[in-house]
Formats: sequence, C-alpha cells, structure tokens
Amino acid sequence: MASGAPAGDWTAPETTLAMLISVYGDPSKLGGTKPLADKTRRQHPAVVAVAHAIGRTQDAVVMKVMNLRSTLTKGARGLPHAAKLERTTVDRQDGRKCPLA
Repeated sequence: MASGAPAGDWTAPETTLAMLISVYGDPSKLGGTKPLADKTRRQHPAVVAVAHAIGRTQDAVVMKVMNLRSTLTKGARGLPHAAKLERTTVDRQDGRKCPLA
C-alpha cells in the first residue's frame, strides 16, 4: 500500500506500532503536520517511519497516538474518542515494560 493512502480500520499490529510511539516517544513533542512556509513538515521521525511503514498519513498516526494517550492517562491527556482496539491494546500491555512483549 502506498504511503499516505487510506487504509480502512486499524489492525492490532498497526496500533501496537502507534503504542510504541506513545510509550517511548513524548506525545507532547510530536510535530505539527501542517506545511511550514518552506512547504516542509516537522514531524517526529517515529511518526514519519510508522506512517510510511503501514501506509497511513502522518496525521492518522498522530491521531492514533493521541487516542492511545487518552487511554493510557485515563482521559487526562490525548483525544477522547478511543476505540475498543486502543483500549484492548493498552489493557494487553498493562504491566509490561515493552509493548512488543
């Protein structure tokens, strides 16, 4: 699938990749995805890599990270519309040091 193409519903492996950004990256440091004056974008390298690897836009990856962040912080931070997959992913990782374990 081409990078940035719409991909439909998120899969568990894709959500786990976003979870890695939530756990190991600082979501408050994710760059904006709006083009700057010079037409470039300053986005976190992990967001760029995951978006390219799974064929989603950088915006979609940031939104997923923020949904996961909301679940991780019990609504204190992030976006308030987490789906069942985000809650399941967070619950599955509860108590593990690495989301891949």
